Amino acid sequence: MVSSGESCWSSFFVALTNIHQELSWGTAP
Repeated sequence: MVSSGESCWSSFFVALTNIHQELSWGTAP
């Protein structure tokens, strides 16, 4: 079972990863 805390961190990690990917694509030549 996934606790609410783990679910929150998972969502935060996914959002952070998406932002990182966007920044990477934005700075890509």
